Amino acid sequence: MPSTRIVSIIAPAALVLAACGGASDSSDIVIPGADEARSTCLAVAPVEGRALRVATTVAPITSLVALIVGDTGTAVQGIVPEGTNSHTFEPPPSAAALLEDADVVFMNGLGLEEPT
Repeated sequence: MPSTRIVSIIAPAALVLAACGGASDSSDIVIPGADEARSTCLAVAPVEGRALRVATTVAPITSLVALIVGDTGTAVQGIVPEGTNSHTFEPPPSAAALLEDADVVFMNGLGLEEPT
């Protein structure tokens, strides 16, 4: 079910983007968890003077995020390289630094990457 996979990736991103966005004219739309996400977004200073740093966990998510951000200058880096089996991949210590320095981290959201 590829469409289910895509929705499981895009839906959390849409939630964060909706929560971080400004006020909406559609006050009757309810997004579960949006208030919590919005308070988290507002607690962090906006990125200014440099490119946004985005980290991803697996290659398919890296590809999707890279396609979405396009040529905006956003730096997208994945932990698991393309063509690598993510089930047997052992991340190097530099992966921790990548996640620490990232402004945004995209994961699959299915509980498979909880150690991340």
